[in-house]
Amino acid sequence: MTERQYTPLPQANDEKVRINLSLPEFVDTNRVGVNLQEIHYLCRIAGIKHLLVTDTYAEEKSEEKPTVVGVTSSGEALAGKVKHQKRDLFNTSSDQSIGPGEVGLSHSARWVNGTIYMDIRSIATEIISNKTQEDGVRSIPAWTYEFNSTMKKGIRDIGTRHLLAGLNRDERLNALGYVANILASSFIEGNILQEPIRLEIPPNFGDIAFAFIFVGLMYKGASKLLHPQTPPEGRRFSLFYGPQIDRAIALQIASRSTTLVQDLKESPKKV
Repeated sequence: MTERQYTPLPQANDEKVRINLSLPEFVDTNRVGVNLQEIHYLCRIAGIKHLLVTDTYAEEKSEEKPTVVGVTSSGEALAGKVKHQKRDLFNTSSDQSIGPGEVGLSHSARWVNGTIYMDIRSIATEIISNKTQEDGVRSIPAWTYEFNSTMKKGIRDIGTRHLLAGLNRDERLNALGYVANILASSFIEGNILQEPIRLEIPPNFGDIAFAFIFVGLMYKGASKLLHPQTPPEGRRFSLFYGPQIDRAIALQIASRSTTLVQDLKESPKKV
């Protein structure tokens, strides 16, 4: 992956991704490269329609210990032994906006708008606490490392929540019936009208896997007939009905094997 695929942070915005971060003045934002193409790819897997990355200050959790208590505008650390304000480095939120003509869309056709809130102050403190960085909080590789890690975790968080839990009430009930029917047919042998019913323990797990995929495709086909509307983003393919387990797994793998943010003066590194 070459640097040409990375856009400097001030220009890293398009119709699907918007990044609005207020960074300390000593951080050269033109050296912070963002790979929009890879972000689009992960969002496609995750079912994210639009992604906003912005800054905020997360909820504080008190903890008494010696610590860095702040950063000056020139990047100098302020240290002391006080009550440590422990913050998460990021937070996420998502909403499922349904426009005119999109009412009744099935789960595979619904996409979310996601937001990643980065706590810049906590990220700066994290960098200062990392003694391996010679330049401390002024280290651009340190900032890009944290941005890369936080952005990937944020997309995973939004996407996993949507893919596995973004079902409406009817879809949750249908999914429960779908699972119950498959498990019941896998453990029970015989026909109540022709022969005695008996339990098969342990069941044939190959048959269960095949049934989940085959019956899932049938359920999805019926859902598409009942809800034929397709948004501009299209429908997300999955082998399963209801929770899109395979896409959630793919998101976990893909997000860990790519680089979204890097120092433009260094060669790409996997994080």
